[in-house]
Amino acid sequence: MFVGRKKLSFLNELYNSNKFEFLILHGRRRIGESYLLTNFIKDKKNSIYYVDDKSNAENNVKLFVKELKKYTIF
Repeated sequence: MFVGRKKLSFLNELYNSNKFEFLILHGRRRIGESYLLTNFIKDKKNSIYYVDDKSNAENNVKLFVKELKKYTIF
């Protein structure tokens, strides 16, 4: 059960749009961001879930691109 129904409907709007959508979700620790997203994308195609590793920005970009390459043709 999701308490934040407005957040879930917003995610569905983004997913169902006919254009490219990119979401960055940020919030205080331990309030359910990861739970919300992992459950939302469980049955969705063309969704990528990436969590930064708390290192520097350059390393996170490299890791994100590596994750993107699993789903796209570069």
